[in-house]
Amino acid sequence: MKSAIAELEAKGRAAKAAAHRLAYLSTDIKNKALHNISQDLLTRKDEILAANKVDYKEAEPSGMSTAMLDRLMLNSSRLEAIAQDVLAVATLPDPVG
Repeated sequence: MKSAIAELEAKGRAAKAAAHRLAYLSTDIKNKALHNISQDLLTRKDEILAANKVDYKEAEPSGMSTAMLDRLMLNSSRLEAIAQDVLAVATLPDPVG
């Protein structure tokens, strides 16, 4: 459990550092990145769904609530909706400028 917590803390620190760097990018570059992320989600759909299936199978016996298991579970339509939502973010005004 400690290694998982340490890993999450390290990822959190890395995300914070990345956020500071992203703040200085132009809106156009950020929007292109969002479009690329959306496309990658769709292109790598099979890989993502396979990894999610493993995660779900590991979480099931852990005593996780049904609601949390439902949030964890991905399927093709959920992944496609996430990709569309990423594109929707690109249409929003850039909060940083």
